[in-house]
Amino acid sequence: MFNQFGGPLRLPVQRHIAGGFNLQDSPVILIDHQVGTNNLAATTLVALLQRNVIVLVKFAKDTGMPVVLTASQETNVNVQGPLMPELEDIDVKWHGS
Repeated sequence: MFNQFGGPLRLPVQRHIAGGFNLQDSPVILIDHQVGTNNLAATTLVALLQRNVIVLVKFAKDTGMPVVLTASQETNVNVQGPLMPELEDIDVKWHGS
């Protein structure tokens, strides 16, 4: 989400959610957000899908939420291919296989 000046929208974030949940114990899990897999999305424009994923990961990182990224068949460039390069540019801790 962006503010009226095109910059990121800064929302106040509660670190502890009513009922005992907290952001640090609530991971964001992104499965197979790879270059080729994104092209298989039929109902969403690829650019919009990628932007939404990037915003979600940045939000999770900024609020201290754990982020889990998975990828399969990264060398199969005809179908899935590598993880979105934009995700690698975001400074999140991740583990490769």
